[in-house]
Amino acid sequence: MNKILFSVLTIFSLFFYSQAFALEEISFPDAIYVFVDGTYIKKDIYEASLKTKTLLENKNKTINGYATYYGTTRKFQGKKTASGERFNRNLMTAAMNGIKFGTKVKVTNLTNNKYIIVKINDRMGSVKNKIDLSSGAFKKIANLSTGRIKVKIEILK
Repeated sequence: MNKILFSVLTIFSLFFYSQAFALEEISFPDAIYVFVDGTYIKKDIYEASLKTKTLLENKNKTINGYATYYGTTRKFQGKKTASGERFNRNLMTAAMNGIKFGTKVKVTNLTNNKYIIVKINDRMGSVKNKIDLSSGAFKKIANLSTGRIKVKIEILK
């Protein structure tokens, strides 16, 4: 109990200390965190997000990458996504780093040319050139048993 209380107090202390002295980075045993837009984010996820953002700054930019899916079980159903929305595996949503929440992207399966338009409402680990689709969205362009497919990702709005 004392270790948990100490950890919580340490995090709050570092937060307020960082506000007063503009601390930009802190280290914990599990990861390094950076202070961005009023919150701490794992450094590796933030850096991957920046790399993806640089690739996609041009609205008409297209990248080739991979799509996977999540949400076939009840594990994520109804839970909050990084954007604060509730996850629904049947909606046309996706997780991708470096793209603003609410952005619409067109995802085309390069094997069969089927495509879908999804809304970005979640983030994922430090992976670039990859989009994680809701299982409902993935089903529209490929069989779930495929697991991972090559796709073209285009930013629409």
